[in-house]
Amino acid sequence: MQLAQVVQHVQTMLGTCGITEELRVLLLRLLAHRGRILHPGSAGEWPTIVLEICQAFDGDPAAVVIAASAIECATAAVDVIDDLLDEEWTPGAVEPRRRLNAGLALSQFAQHCLHELPALISAERV
Repeated sequence: MQLAQVVQHVQTMLGTCGITEELRVLLLRLLAHRGRILHPGSAGEWPTIVLEICQAFDGDPAAVVIAASAIECATAAVDVIDDLLDEEWTPGAVEPRRRLNAGLALSQFAQHCLHELPALISAERV
């Protein structure tokens, strides 16, 4: 159930953040790659790990959705930058500067999620 909330949070964040439609579509495409949270039927490997850790330590269900969204965006940003550096991008898919913009945007979305967390986590859990 919470994985669906992470998917919803990521989609909402991308839909309401004020970025261009072209960049939004690119980010949605990147987050829909195999193994990523928006890929049909994906278990979302990294967000799932965060959700399981939260459950094991009796964490806050609202906060974990935000934290799992941050991890998904951060790991996607790392993948984009890694592919750029290794020149492993599908030829003709997207020019390098757009790939770099996508990586930076995903990194910024991860930061945005982290800035939401203090309002959800009690002081004794920080």
